[in-house]
Amino acid sequence: MRIRSQLKRSRIVLVVAFAILLVFMQSIAAGDVALNGSAWNQISIQARIFWLVGYDSGFVNGVRMAASLKSSGNSNAVAPATVREAILLRNLVRYTNSPHFLSNQEVMDEMTLFYKDFRNTPVCWANAEPIAELALTMGAPSEQELVAIRSEDAKDGCSVGQANTK
Repeated sequence: MRIRSQLKRSRIVLVVAFAILLVFMQSIAAGDVALNGSAWNQISIQARIFWLVGYDSGFVNGVRMAASLKSSGNSNAVAPATVREAILLRNLVRYTNSPHFLSNQEVMDEMTLFYKDFRNTPVCWANAEPIAELALTMGAPSEQELVAIRSEDAKDGCSVGQANTK
């Protein structure tokens, strides 16, 4: 009985979370919002958390696979072509060499702090997340790297569904 009630409760939580996520994604898609610092500062804390959860479970796994092909262990792999790729690869190495798992709250707070600097407004959420993780663990990217990623993201944009790993 106890297990059955726990399963029922977890299903309800999952359905509610999914419904909130759908509403959030529909509101973004309807307005074709750029997922940059301006949008981050306008959405609710719940929407930030849902984005981080989805990002962690989906995008990060894809980036890890792509970055692992470019790791130093494979002499035939192409080196990172952009600052974005270099930061993602550095974050992958951080996970591999000395995993320090961060809570969504820690990452969300660091991203919010990152976006308080108006110069970071053009940086896409998917690029701000690994920057935040690095800042909390190994140290933030250099100012030169931040200038480059701001420029890359300002040029390429941050549309929903766009993976900025060009």
